[in-house]
Amino acid sequence: MDNSETYPPTTMPDVVRRPDILAEEALTAEQFAADFQRLRGRGHIERSTLMSARERIIAVVGQAGGVPVVAGEAAAIMHGTRWFDDDFTIELIRGQNCSGRRATGTVTRRLDLEPSEIVEIDRTLVTSPLRTAFDLGRQPSRRRALGRLDALAAATAVDLDELAAFARAQKHTRNVRQVRELIPHIDPKAESPGESWLRLFFFDAGMPKPESQVEVFDEYARLIARFDLAYPGPRVAIEYDGEEFHSSPEQKRHDEVRDAEVGVLGWVVVRVNKQRMTTAPYGVVAETRSLLRKRGAYFT
Repeated sequence: MDNSETYPPTTMPDVVRRPDILAEEALTAEQFAADFQRLRGRGHIERSTLMSARERIIAVVGQAGGVPVVAGEAAAIMHGTRWFDDDFTIELIRGQNCSGRRATGTVTRRLDLEPSEIVEIDRTLVTSPLRTAFDLGRQPSRRRALGRLDALAAATAVDLDELAAFARAQKHTRNVRQVRELIPHIDPKAESPGESWLRLFFFDAGMPKPESQVEVFDEYARLIARFDLAYPGPRVAIEYDGEEFHSSPEQKRHDEVRDAEVGVLGWVVVRVNKQRMTTAPYGVVAETRSLLRKRGAYFT
């Protein structure tokens, strides 16, 4: 989901301890439970507190004890990635010999990182873009991993050659083969995880590689469309319709008008959504292949 900030950042929440508030404010235990909620460990915040994703991570790290390093999807958020899960888990890395508390909503790994694999963001230690990409690329589900890699590449401009060299050096790391295979498919131009999924599926199905974010102009040089994926030669476009932007009647009418406009210019559009990719993905491939061949575009 697109989780770009949609409201002004709030100040960092005041984190309090239950015994202190009960003593200082003369609250009853019941009133404290009504007014505060647990953040992590012994830290509590007021129930009215709203935080951005980054602020939540920083606040949790502040209560974690020791000097943990934020990793995984939470690290990508710290680096400014646009796409992440609403219920993201905060992953923390501690050295092999370090101690620290564990809590719901966080995952702790024991690993000794190199200094080059750690950066500081908002006074919080975070895995570097390179290390974050390596970790994200090894997570379960190739399509989800590629979506996260695309988003991180867009946010950080991580050097893919350096990432490939780093991955080659990690010969005995779990799922290292997956990240090696995904690196050539990383595209920072992707604008949704669905596009990443579709692009990877086309590769797996033996389809020719489409171009990303292809712009179409009318005779007056007016931009009328930008396709998620397309084959410009035969003018075949593939659009991934996410529920967030293409589900309302108004949005569907807008899509129909745009498809008609590009149709005048000789384009044909294959529309795909999550349901279609889940229930009949090879139908998408068959439709696209048929259109390419009808327009004189052949491949293997």
